[in-house]
Amino acid sequence: MAMKLPLITDFKGIPNEAIVPEAEQPYAVPGDWRWVRLGTVLLPMETRKPRGGSFTYIDIDAVNNKCQKVANPKIVAASKAPSRASRAVHDGDTLFSLVRPYLMNIARVGSEFSEAIASTGFYVCTPAPVVDSRYLFHFLCSPTFISMATAKMKGDNSPSIKATDFLQLPISLPPLGEQARIVDFIEKTNAKIDDAIQRLDSFLDNLSDRKVGIARTLLAGHGVSNEGNVHDTVWETKPLGEIIRVSSGKGLTAKEMAPGGTVPVYGGNGVTGYHDQSCYPAETITIGRVGFYCGSVHMTNEECWVTDNALVVHFNENEIDKKFLYFLLLHTNLRKNTSSSAQPLISGKKIYDILVRIPALDSQKVIAEGIENSLEKLDKIQHLVEGSKQILVQLRKQLIHHAFMGKVQ
Repeated sequence: MAMKLPLITDFKGIPNEAIVPEAEQPYAVPGDWRWVRLGTVLLPMETRKPRGGSFTYIDIDAVNNKCQKVANPKIVAASKAPSRASRAVHDGDTLFSLVRPYLMNIARVGSEFSEAIASTGFYVCTPAPVVDSRYLFHFLCSPTFISMATAKMKGDNSPSIKATDFLQLPISLPPLGEQARIVDFIEKTNAKIDDAIQRLDSFLDNLSDRKVGIARTLLAGHGVSNEGNVHDTVWETKPLGEIIRVSSGKGLTAKEMAPGGTVPVYGGNGVTGYHDQSCYPAETITIGRVGFYCGSVHMTNEECWVTDNALVVHFNENEIDKKFLYFLLLHTNLRKNTSSSAQPLISGKKIYDILVRIPALDSQKVIAEGIENSLEKLDKIQHLVEGSKQILVQLRKQLIHHAFMGKVQ
């Protein structure tokens, strides 16, 4: 049975029972800091019964570990209060979820929720006077603490952390002035990194639009070099029915797929599984036939099976370049003649009348190559930007770790 932890009331008079042995300390800290048990810097949790007509209830699904805020509290009638609604919440408390599937969801409570009631799935961390509430929150969110808490999880099916184990975890305790300095550094660092990541995300969003814009521009005959006389060639407007024919794929349910198969199975929106047989060659163009993904266009990378949730495109390769056709279909609204019902459906009859513009075969090849080259360059840029985001995430972790080691300049 865990020994009852003393409450630290004075930084200069920390009881020996509150000190974490050196062997359990995660890393070295400055000499005027102390490693103490978490429970020694937290006030006892309070219970609060729902009163009045209704109350604000913070269930464990109301906290999102990405935004680290109470994101979706509920207004619950007191007469219908869940039995787990019993933990009082105060301004500045940190809610730490101890139960699966919301394990490690953490939020700092603002004044707007100071009269709320939290679920027993949380440990409500109310800081004692020796610890800054913001410092407590950031320390509980730190990778080191999360790692220590994860190591204490127990249970095979529904892992969780016992409150007694949670309270025994170490927390570094600097003087209050140093705590404030660390918090200022962390919050300024987070703001700068969040801003940089937001800018990168905005760039990536625009990059997706840029890919579509480039493809559509080239398909219209603009922006390509004069190789193959793309600009001078005659473009014909034709209904799709004059250049393609479609047929339904072959039925194959998930249960019928061969275990361990390596042949990709294409459904309405790309690969849905694997089989041990193929029925179509590589570079087969498919169109999603039914449901949410009807009209989705894919080109298979290898020999494949195509189910009857997709249509297979057939055409004369002496007149139409395969990759040009793929890009053309990809950027044509094939759903324009479908109904707005819950189960939209595409068929040859519904797409054959759609008009498209087609240049000569040589020009089609030049356009397709131009699209591929442009998309390849944009993919490389996307990879670099996504890598930069990961570097920023890792940098954040390192800077926060250094801050909690007392290495703030």
